[in-house]
Amino acid sequence: MSENRRLSRRISVRNRQGVTTVSIKPAGGIGAVVVPVFFLVFWSFGGLLAVMLLMVERDKGQSGAFFVMWLVAWVIGVAFALINILWKLFGRTVLVITPAAVSVSRKILGLGGTTRLPIDAMGDMHWVSDDPGITVKVNGKRIPQSALKIRTGSGQVSVARRISRDDAEAIIAACGPEIPRWGRAAA
Repeated sequence: MSENRRLSRRISVRNRQGVTTVSIKPAGGIGAVVVPVFFLVFWSFGGLLAVMLLMVERDKGQSGAFFVMWLVAWVIGVAFALINILWKLFGRTVLVITPAAVSVSRKILGLGGTTRLPIDAMGDMHWVSDDPGITVKVNGKRIPQSALKIRTGSGQVSVARRISRDDAEAIIAACGPEIPRWGRAAA
């Protein structure tokens, strides 16, 4: 029998025959897409200008090396913006807990990587109020960024970033029946 629950706006849990699946949406929602979309629109104008200027250079018999390099940087910028937009709109972090292992997947429309952790190699799942692995600075001052992590024998695996303590505790509680040693979120 399958049981589906929504823990918050970002988090849903499904329990099914000894397998718990937790789906976490990225922080920010649709509002976080506005800046990358504006970047992409204006960046596209720069790319089109570079293409036109490259064609003018080629018509003059010149190499247009500067515009070729500009277009390489432009393609990288477009790829970064598109991935960011797709992640914010369609991305999910999926935590799958089975009796043998825990899998952490980050996927956009079903595509992405998975980290599989055997149960015997894991410690606890915990919330940290300031993850040193995430660096966000405003006016030269570092802004603390929270995270939900799993301790392993070789370090820590990040499950979710920019997550509230309440959401982290809800995820830990939802996974508790499968992994009883995962306690409350630590400060």
